[in-house]
Amino acid sequence: MEVFLITMRDPSYWSQILAASAFIYTVLCFGKQDLKRPFPALGKFAAILTAQLVLHFVLCILTERFRFLAGVGTWISVLGGVLMAYCFCRFERSARNVCAAVCFATILTVFELGATLGRTLEYYFEGFDSIWMKLLSNLLILVLGIVLNRHPVSKYYVSKNAAILNITASTLAGIAVISYDLMMINVFERGGNYGDHLLMSVTLTVMYVTILVTYLMTYALSREQTHGLRLQAEAEINKASEQLMTLSQHNLEELRNLRHDINNQYSYMRILLNEGKIDELNEYFGELLGTFSDNIVQFIDCGNPVLNTILNMENAKAKEAGVSLDVKVAVPSELPFSNLDLCKLITNVIDNAIEACVSEGIDDAVIAVQITVNDQYFLMSVTNPTKKPTEFTESLHTTKKDSLQHGMGTRIIRETVKKYDGAITQKIADGRWRTELMIAMKGAWSEHE
Repeated sequence: MEVFLITMRDPSYWSQILAASAFIYTVLCFGKQDLKRPFPALGKFAAILTAQLVLHFVLCILTERFRFLAGVGTWISVLGGVLMAYCFCRFERSARNVCAAVCFATILTVFELGATLGRTLEYYFEGFDSIWMKLLSNLLILVLGIVLNRHPVSKYYVSKNAAILNITASTLAGIAVISYDLMMINVFERGGNYGDHLLMSVTLTVMYVTILVTYLMTYALSREQTHGLRLQAEAEINKASEQLMTLSQHNLEELRNLRHDINNQYSYMRILLNEGKIDELNEYFGELLGTFSDNIVQFIDCGNPVLNTILNMENAKAKEAGVSLDVKVAVPSELPFSNLDLCKLITNVIDNAIEACVSEGIDDAVIAVQITVNDQYFLMSVTNPTKKPTEFTESLHTTKKDSLQHGMGTRIIRETVKKYDGAITQKIADGRWRTELMIAMKGAWSEHE
């Protein structure tokens, strides 16, 4: 208790814990909406700060009985603040893990770097007070928080390998800092010497530069990768528009030919009927049924130009794969979502269903697609036949050889649903794989505009 009270009276501790809380909140929680709703933002910041204080209090008490904990108390309390912010964070899981790991490692390395440089300068300059380096490290933390907030990996696709790389680098840095603190307190006499502090200062600088560069490289690569996906979606829409125009022209020509042919058939049947040649007329009817060809391409027209383009493109893909689409759509002519988001969402869900039918070798497969809206939600259901057992529960499963590309596709589905405050479920019943999703209409109009 005495150690805790001494700490609470130390201004440098308060500046450090406030800087750490501000950094954690900025990296993991801050968003533009917080400027319009400051009270929830202050509540999150207070929760992060409180978590650190409570853990610090507990660890101060434990340290009086377990001396070896003296070197880890501050860092465990920081970890508590990061975990509290992790609970508030709404980033996608990979981005959230990366930001949390980088956040924790940054605080450890920068604060320890400030303390170590301060000790080094105290050895080198007589009368120098290391508290100035601690205050400088607090300022540096705030600046780094703004830098990371301005370069958010949460806006883009973060691959699994990139997430592992960032987490590994951050974990190694954290282990190194904590190990150094433990050795300074429990192994080296009088807290180490000038050489120890100088070496650790250089090591900490290299470690944090590595962490920062790894994060910024992940940001740059993720941004380029996401930009590539956006261009791919735009290309898909342009391609679908061209296919739709060709399809419309083809259907129009077929209908003109059919109209001319029906007029001729009608005239001949009228003659047979007037002459009373009923047997010949029946025989002619039988022959005629086989002549109405299936050459007229199925054209989906739901009254919404964007969905017409997307669904006819998917219908063409399904037909090429030997799969039929049974499409039922009831939507208004305009929807409050961006065309790219609709294209990415619908095409990836239907593509997964087509892939499942092809990979499982299901003959004459029919995929049922139902899309409708109500006052609050855009609803979509895609059902495809499957040979998988009912207990098979793998989410958004595919058999694509290109697992990275599929990872992007499934991530796009999840992120688009999350973007519009929606939900997605999957289940298998009676030999049918059913995917259902819903995204909110409310609030999407303003974003769309």
